[in-house]
Amino acid sequence: LHHWAGNKDAELQQAASQNLVKTFSRVIATLNGGQSYTPVDLRKNEVGVGFPAAYQALCKTYGVTPASKDLAAIEKAGFSAAFNHALGNLLTAAAEAARLVKKAFAALDIKERSYLLSRPERYFFPTDNQFNFLTAPTHVPVNVLPMVRKIDFVSLYTAALTLGAGVDAFIDFFRTATTTGYPALIFANGRRRNGTVLTLPSPIGDIVIMGQDAGSGSGDAAIWIDLGGNDRYTGRTASGSSASGGMSLLIDIEGDDVYNSGHGRYAQGFGGLSIGMLIDMAGDDKYQAGNMAQGCGIYGVGLLMDLKGRDFYQMGLMGQGFGLFGIGLLLDADGDDRYFVTGMGQGAGSSLGFGGLLDLKGNDKYLADRKKVRGKLVPDEWSHVQG
Repeated sequence: LHHWAGNKDAELQQAASQNLVKTFSRVIATLNGGQSYTPVDLRKNEVGVGFPAAYQALCKTYGVTPASKDLAAIEKAGFSAAFNHALGNLLTAAAEAARLVKKAFAALDIKERSYLLSRPERYFFPTDNQFNFLTAPTHVPVNVLPMVRKIDFVSLYTAALTLGAGVDAFIDFFRTATTTGYPALIFANGRRRNGTVLTLPSPIGDIVIMGQDAGSGSGDAAIWIDLGGNDRYTGRTASGSSASGGMSLLIDIEGDDVYNSGHGRYAQGFGGLSIGMLIDMAGDDKYQAGNMAQGCGIYGVGLLMDLKGRDFYQMGLMGQGFGLFGIGLLLDADGDDRYFVTGMGQGAGSSLGFGGLLDLKGNDKYLADRKKVRGKLVPDEWSHVQG
């Protein structure tokens, strides 16, 4: 077992150093005993025509006619041809992921969805906040398992791979930017833009693009892209369960950002019957949340990926790489980082789940503060963290 774990660790570290598709593929193969899936090939859709055409195609799929004012808003945003292409690819991937997510949970009725999402932690805490493997009541797992069998995990994980492929391409686009050429890469006139550049309704949720100054954000947009600045995010950011299309993606290009959900749950890369992804590409960032956040997948897929900077992560239970009947990943590519979790996280997986904390570089500190949960989580003070 030790040999197997060492091999898997090396495989995951190598995959995480390359791109999201390879990371998700390796995780899925680990869950499936060696078998993975492939993302939907979107090249056949010829999205090189750009973002406006991709937006109209999305609306057409759902039988919606785009409003003339929304099409005018896209034109007014003044994106460069290259950025229009990159946005078109990303939106097409997101639209396909949303379709697959809907398919994944189509067999669940409203009552079953409500039961699974109203208290996702009930699988561990059936009646109160006491967790004991030997004496806990078993009626909740008995109720949950027939519902879980209705989930189409092939569609769910294919959706994650497809959205991951779109994110990989979008990140590669920005890696071609230089400090002096950055505005010209985004806007046709080559000038810096501040404030809200574009807010667009869509059948899968709002699409929001913010400028290069400091700003703030919250809510449940399907796609939120921030082009720069030291930003502050509150609420259920990057929470797929809060988004109308079953997926939420937040990409912050650069800046020293604060993600503060207080004691709120379901944030910063949470997937519950959904997919939630938070991608921060650069900056010294601070992440704070309550339970079920920061790369948590419960009946879904949750990802928090930070590519560069000295970062601080703090949260309660079930996160920083936690999976239950799903996948939860926290991927930090570089920097001296600090991780604090109350319990059940930092690489923890339960039934049919995978939880991984993949930190590729830096001098890091990991702490599970079991004193906070003494007498509440488990009688013997286990914290259920760090593998």
